[in-house]
Amino acid sequence: KKKKLKKNRKYWTQPLISKRLEVGSFNNLFPVLQNDSKQFFDYFHMSLSTFEDLLFKLENAICKMNTIMRQSISAKERLAVTLRYLSSGCTLSDLHRTYRIGISTLSGIVQDVCKQIWIHLKESLISIPTRKRWIEIARGFQERSQFPNCIGTVDCKLIRVANKGHSISCKSKRFLTVAVLAICDSNYFFIHVDIGPYKESSFFKNSNFCKELENSSWNMPEVIPLPGTTEPEVPYVFLGNEAFDSTNRILRPYSGKALNSKKKLFNDRLSRARRSVECTFGILSSKWKILHRPLNVSVEFAEDIIKACILLHNFVCKRDGFDFEDTLHNDGFYELEDFGESTGKLAHHVRDTFAEYFIQHD
Repeated sequence: KKKKLKKNRKYWTQPLISKRLEVGSFNNLFPVLQNDSKQFFDYFHMSLSTFEDLLFKLENAICKMNTIMRQSISAKERLAVTLRYLSSGCTLSDLHRTYRIGISTLSGIVQDVCKQIWIHLKESLISIPTRKRWIEIARGFQERSQFPNCIGTVDCKLIRVANKGHSISCKSKRFLTVAVLAICDSNYFFIHVDIGPYKESSFFKNSNFCKELENSSWNMPEVIPLPGTTEPEVPYVFLGNEAFDSTNRILRPYSGKALNSKKKLFNDRLSRARRSVECTFGILSSKWKILHRPLNVSVEFAEDIIKACILLHNFVCKRDGFDFEDTLHNDGFYELEDFGESTGKLAHHVRDTFAEYFIQHD
């Protein structure tokens, strides 16, 4: 029998990594950035005060214990390297050379920090609105887009993930797809997201959003007449595009080219209101450039990255605001195919009621 020769380890620590404390980006660049607010913002896509606030919320969850053999990487450096990865769109190999941290260690750090962002910030940044909050959201759409009874605009974007070949059924595919179904308010904040592997025939119907609508468990406001009228009463609605089923709670545009003036006006109003969700995805894409390219990680890791970016979007926009130019870009996302359909007479009736209202109050 042939004996396998044990390969001797050449280095306990690779030379590139051994000089991390002396020449790594965190110990050398971070102190410089702290003294220049503009450079800090350009590098991390958030202000120093926002970074420190985020670190305060996550520090206990992401810090690690020192061992006898070596000193652990601090919570601040773990957060910094993760934010740089998400905001710049660079690869783990790029970070390996600049931060002088091993690639496998970097991968573990980024995934862990992304998970902790979701665990510790989700409740405060994306939680099911109260009835009072739903009404505030509707007031925002009425003031900004003149679309009454709207409690959110909904869209679904697709993000490609490099196929690592772990699934036998997907080995022939070069890329896998993760779907991001999101509801946004008129101020460009995410108020709900469903994220998971995309399957054309089942993703929307299996989403939490669809299930909550079917079960009426979101404590949405009761039906009321549209402003300036006494009847009929109509429900509060979400605004989607052709990719979504039309229901009494989800309005989609009228299809076809030869539309009458009433239907055209309705489509215009719906399109104007739906700019909020398109702009929200635009800001997300502009600030977190990791979403510009296919993610070269596992699907589970990709989902952690996307969840973290969405929460960071709300966290940073709330504290630092955003540039209008960011709303004009939507790089990295792929559109859902138009496969939605109407689900009954009630859906038609609700949409027609809004269309009639707009033509009478234009």
